[in-house]
Amino acid sequence: MRRNFERAVPVWLKGEARTMNVSAGFLYTFTRKKGSVYKLNLTGSTLFRIYVNGRFFHYGPARGPHGYVRIDELELDSLLADGLNTLAIEVAGYNCYSYYTLNIPSFLQAEVYEDDRVIGYSDVCGDFSAVRLTMRVQKAMRYSFQRTFTEIYHLDHAEPLTNWMTGEAVAAEELEEVSLPLAYLPRELPIPHYDIRYAEHAIESGSADKQDREGAAYAEHRFIHQISDTITGYPLDDIEERAFELVQDLAFKPIDRVKRDLAGGTKEQSLHEGQYVLLDMGLNLNGFIVSEVMAAQDSEVYFMFDEKLIDGRIAIHSWDWINVLKYSLKQSERPYALESFESYGFRYLLCYVAKGAVTLRRAGLREYAYPDCANAVFRSGDEQLNDIFQAALETYRQNTLDVFMDCPTRERAGWLCDSYFTGQSAQYFSGDAAAEKVFLENFVLAREFPQLPKGMLPMCYPADHVNGRFIPQWAMWYVIELEGYLKRDGDANIGDFKELCYGLIRYFRPFRNEDGLLEKLDSWNFIEWSKANQWVQDVNYPTNMLYSKMLRLIGQWYEDDELSAEADRVRDTIIEQSFNGEYFIDHAVREEDGSLRLTDHTSEVCQYYAFFFDIADEKEERFKTLQAALLDVFGPARKELGLLPEVAYANAFIGYYLRMELLLRWRRYAQSLNEVKGYFHHMSRLTGTLWEHGSVNGSLNHGFASFAGVVILKALLGIQEINEKDRVIVFDFADVPIEAELRLGTSLGEIRLKRELSDGEWTVRYSVPDGYEARGI
Repeated sequence: MRRNFERAVPVWLKGEARTMNVSAGFLYTFTRKKGSVYKLNLTGSTLFRIYVNGRFFHYGPARGPHGYVRIDELELDSLLADGLNTLAIEVAGYNCYSYYTLNIPSFLQAEVYEDDRVIGYSDVCGDFSAVRLTMRVQKAMRYSFQRTFTEIYHLDHAEPLTNWMTGEAVAAEELEEVSLPLAYLPRELPIPHYDIRYAEHAIESGSADKQDREGAAYAEHRFIHQISDTITGYPLDDIEERAFELVQDLAFKPIDRVKRDLAGGTKEQSLHEGQYVLLDMGLNLNGFIVSEVMAAQDSEVYFMFDEKLIDGRIAIHSWDWINVLKYSLKQSERPYALESFESYGFRYLLCYVAKGAVTLRRAGLREYAYPDCANAVFRSGDEQLNDIFQAALETYRQNTLDVFMDCPTRERAGWLCDSYFTGQSAQYFSGDAAAEKVFLENFVLAREFPQLPKGMLPMCYPADHVNGRFIPQWAMWYVIELEGYLKRDGDANIGDFKELCYGLIRYFRPFRNEDGLLEKLDSWNFIEWSKANQWVQDVNYPTNMLYSKMLRLIGQWYEDDELSAEADRVRDTIIEQSFNGEYFIDHAVREEDGSLRLTDHTSEVCQYYAFFFDIADEKEERFKTLQAALLDVFGPARKELGLLPEVAYANAFIGYYLRMELLLRWRRYAQSLNEVKGYFHHMSRLTGTLWEHGSVNGSLNHGFASFAGVVILKALLGIQEINEKDRVIVFDFADVPIEAELRLGTSLGEIRLKRELSDGEWTVRYSVPDGYEARGI
């Protein structure tokens, strides 16, 4: 793997390297020599898509930290023809702050190798020609607060620019070298899956009329109406085409609601002005929206999409992001092969013709998903568990690419704390810690975190937090995740993280009060999405529980007795101040006279924090009653049953996920499986993915929710831990009357397990690869 370029330099359209939302196409033609091997090395900003001889080939780059870019090294031979070949690289230069990509100047740096010799490279006077791709509208709305721009296109087959990637003659633009103080990193992770999947069914068709809004305002969003130095984009007055407003004007009137099989996407849909068709992919998927459209007249075509239907409709009013693509197509006898540049997530896809007449030949998406996901082959006698496991796997593979993402829709961001759970999923679903290594490495390698205080980590990364906002608790979760990662990656070295860990220690020092507890932490303090988050000041005890665990781990790793002793003192002080003999209180407030007053605010999640971070020890008599309440009273069903309403209910994240961890720790395996079924099964049936919350709001495909699959494997099949560092596999087999079978890959081979009823008794047979020690709890 090359870590640098031999001849290529970063280039971009002259004078445009810092212009927002400019798309450029780069072309290089070469003649293939029989017997030679061809490779492409490249990187760029912000995102690129590669075509070889007019066919999609790859999308990138993998994200890297501030001060670095990652190089993709790609073998071209599979798509090359004998003789002349055309390489086309489409680059979108956004120059826009987001949680998805870093805001660095637009550029492409690429070189083509024939065997080991550079034959083509990017340079001001090099072999790559460039064209500005003006068919994508530049001044468009942002897609969301967390992502950059929506997509609107004007296409005309009579204009060479529409088919520039095939090498049709287009006037070349002048290039300039872009000066970038960047170092290079390898991609490190596998190339994603790019399989095309078409909609399975048409479930509704009808007409859409523009309704009289009678002065009603359009939906207001900060990423549309509050453009500023920190929420960058084009002001609303500068937006050239307001597709999002047009779709809010529409009233959809179904005519046909007969579910029609599209025969693998081969059945055509004829649509005239004002007509629409609603398509169903069968489950939530993630990727680039593809379609083939014949324009019998000059036409305007809108694609709207969503993960859900509300009352049978795509609910535009519920969006916190803009799920709209617009294409203006000139009449042509040649079909338009449409594909979005950005990746989106959805189950339902609506095609609406605002003007003209088209034939929609097929529609769907090109998947953009992690390829190494076949590590766990699982089947059980419980169909609900099978459904949830498959949904967990689907959720994992769509949210793991170059980092662990929260969701493939609104953000595509790599959030800390989320990654604690997804990292565990990766070991079971992928059989390694490759993605987790890259995710954690980005924080270590970053030359700076602009606008953040020294020592603090960004809440999601790689991302720009130009407003200076961070979550202090999420930075501590980085350390918590390290504990498991050091076991999952046999090559991990705790020394690589020492500077980062002690940077956090130094950051938190000034916030310690006279009792040694953290008080009045800055920025966005976050415990979970529940009432507990109203109680984060002044001394928040869940935060200090997390702090105690962080101190203990760092002290243990680096043999720092002072930190270990401080962890003990923090634990003892939390118990003394917060535990009232029944529950842990969430917080205390600082009065005007300087005294610290304990409140009576108590949350369910606070109790989970106490046990999870080893503040409360279930072996101690004083905590046994609380543990019994957590096991037998608390949980996802408590609110519906109206039990103990004086204790604020927990939410999915992170309360119920900490609860799942605790049920496993306490060997309540049957209860774990029952609660997983009760909480997740309806999700698996509705979308085929697992959700951010328990209801259909927010993201319905959220990376951390893949952890439900890990819970199933641990609770049902007993693989509690795979320690690659020490080559130890820990088993604890449950007394659960469910047949199940598993093949699970490790770095040394396959673990095989089978649970079955034999002669009236439940038995488990298993084998582990040579080189591991099998231990029981």
